[in-house]
Amino acid sequence: MMDEYSIMLQQAKKDIAEFVQPSSALTRSGHKKIKTLSEGIWAYDIENNRVYWSDNLFALLGMPKQDSPMTIEEFVEKIYPEDRFSFEQIIQVSLSTSEPFDAIISILHSSGYYVAFRLIGKIHQGEQRQSRRISGQMIQVTELQQAQNSLLQAHKELADIRYVLNEATVLSVTDRQGIITYANDALCQICQYSYEELIGQTFEIMKSSQYPQSFLKEIWDLIRTGQIWRGEIKHLAKDGTYFWMDTTIVPLLDSRGTPFQYIVVRHDITQQKSSEQEIRELKSSLNQQVLNRTAELENINIAQKLEINKQNWEITVQKEVEMELKQSLKREKLTKHLIQLMNRSFDPSIILEIIVQELGVFFNVDRCLVLYEKEEEEKKLQFFAQYYRSDDIQPVQEEDIPWQEWRELSKNPLTKEHPLVILNASKPTDFPVGIKSYLEHHQVQSAFAIEIKFRGVIFGRLVLHQCGYSRVWTEQEIGFLEILATHIGAALYQTKLYQQEKQAKQEAKEANHQKSKILSYVSHDFKNPLASMKRFIDMLEADQSDVLSDKHRELIGYIAEGVYQLRSMVMDILDKARLEEGKIIPRPQWIALHSFLDELKPMFNSMASQRNIDVSIDIESGLTAIKVDSTHLRQILINLVSNAVKYNRINGKVFLSFYKSENKQFIVIEVQDNGLGIPEEKIPKLFTDYFRADLSQSNSIEGTGLGLAFIKKLIELQEGNITVESQIGVGSTFKVSLPFLPAIT
Repeated sequence: MMDEYSIMLQQAKKDIAEFVQPSSALTRSGHKKIKTLSEGIWAYDIENNRVYWSDNLFALLGMPKQDSPMTIEEFVEKIYPEDRFSFEQIIQVSLSTSEPFDAIISILHSSGYYVAFRLIGKIHQGEQRQSRRISGQMIQVTELQQAQNSLLQAHKELADIRYVLNEATVLSVTDRQGIITYANDALCQICQYSYEELIGQTFEIMKSSQYPQSFLKEIWDLIRTGQIWRGEIKHLAKDGTYFWMDTTIVPLLDSRGTPFQYIVVRHDITQQKSSEQEIRELKSSLNQQVLNRTAELENINIAQKLEINKQNWEITVQKEVEMELKQSLKREKLTKHLIQLMNRSFDPSIILEIIVQELGVFFNVDRCLVLYEKEEEEKKLQFFAQYYRSDDIQPVQEEDIPWQEWRELSKNPLTKEHPLVILNASKPTDFPVGIKSYLEHHQVQSAFAIEIKFRGVIFGRLVLHQCGYSRVWTEQEIGFLEILATHIGAALYQTKLYQQEKQAKQEAKEANHQKSKILSYVSHDFKNPLASMKRFIDMLEADQSDVLSDKHRELIGYIAEGVYQLRSMVMDILDKARLEEGKIIPRPQWIALHSFLDELKPMFNSMASQRNIDVSIDIESGLTAIKVDSTHLRQILINLVSNAVKYNRINGKVFLSFYKSENKQFIVIEVQDNGLGIPEEKIPKLFTDYFRADLSQSNSIEGTGLGLAFIKKLIELQEGNITVESQIGVGSTFKVSLPFLPAIT
């Protein structure tokens, strides 16, 4: 028998080498590699009903090596009870399709606990295409424990991240159809719509009439390919006013590279746009001044005109007009150019270097400095950017700047209309002794300084030096520099928010890493006691002796129910973790619908019997087979029927129906009850994580609030959708639509 055992395992090893390769079906299916501890080979001789294990599998399970094979029934007995159905179904499907399979099952260790294995196998055909054997690998894994650890504090993590984003940005989230599923307080405040008014809507609710449909279509065409869109958009608030947002739309992709959600991050640039409008108005005002000046000159009396050379007068007026227009255009062009450059970076040092270079050249000064001060620190700089014209002009050193006197002078500006300081060396009484010494040392004849601030926050000073002569700053130059200082302040404000957000993300990442390390230990100590408790409860419930009284059995039932609820909660969290990490991938296969439902009926009836509820199943005539992921369909049906029973009235009814849609494109699964019903205002939040309707009659109903959110994502993974209709006191109807393919006959 040993020779037969060795021959079969040697053949199984060859079989595995043929199908477990990079080009194999398993690899093409996209199954992610699982971290392994140990592995072994197994084989199933179908014709002789014999199962063979390699030596290390017996060692992994703490069993003595066997010289003779076991039967398939003996193998199934070693599998965890709740995994047996999945195992038998996998074997039957493989026998009918000859496709390889890959699944996770738990097998009983000799010490009494279960060990998780990744089970891989493939049918190998005989000469007459009769199934001869199944060969494969069994790989011990720790993935389930790690997945449980990774989500026990998921809710808190999400709340922390959402808090940071709420404080730093204008944030919203939509589903793949553009329906708003989340909006933070900042968005509600600026658009003046409440959270409830936004959820379930598209951003058409804030659409400005100035954009044609083609503009929005271009955005959708781009982000649906998984690319990020950035741009400025004008929106309409609820009260009819407009606001501008610098918008970034980031698609989140599923395992197939298809967007399933869009994150929309915005920054309010209404003030920036207002500043641009001020520049346009300034240009218009300047043009009007030119026209007025021209009119004044034209109104000079004839006697004065005769004294002026006509040709020279025309040339002078023309030059004045051209000069004013050119300066206006240059200022407008420079403003747009600086805004574009500042929007490309979140690094203050880069922004400030750009500013001093551009302004120094534009205003033709000898030096241009931006002093970006650290908050609440005297005589300290965070960034010091400087431009100087040539080698003849020496740069200013940080230690040369009289900080205290500059601040005192800025608190009492020489002109009330502007938060700025203008100094001229020809008027020594204008400035303190320390500043006078500083200006003389650096040969400054005229200095212009203005605060850089935004929303009440002062970031520093913009300073211009003229060394060759005593310059007089015009009102147009002063007004223009005030506008530029506001734009610089807005850019630095955005960089500050960005750095805060970046730091918050890094802290959240580090916290998540620490959380994972801690939970990796907690999970192991949490899962094994649950398994032990369940085994002891099963033993007590199976005891037919008179040792246990009815009261004892009743108490044991309460304990069993508590263990089941706790295990269900852990599995809900595990499922959510695997789904969010992209580890749940639909594997559609043809199933016989009637047989599939016959296997579920006992479970449905067990759920309903406790409340004396009648569960009826109706299948449309001719609908015999469908192609779906059977495991996912099982989870969907159990969740919906369980809810229909839990939220039903005593002696109520539950109707489960299967039929084809009118266009024959979808299979519709309808679960209807005549129970409590769901308030209309609760329905939009029904499929969100941890949400429960909190009905007065259902306060005692157990649950995590993850079930409906989880099955909705399962349905969407299979290109389907779920809807709900409900009426208080009448009942609820859930409809699941999945793509339908005619059965292959």
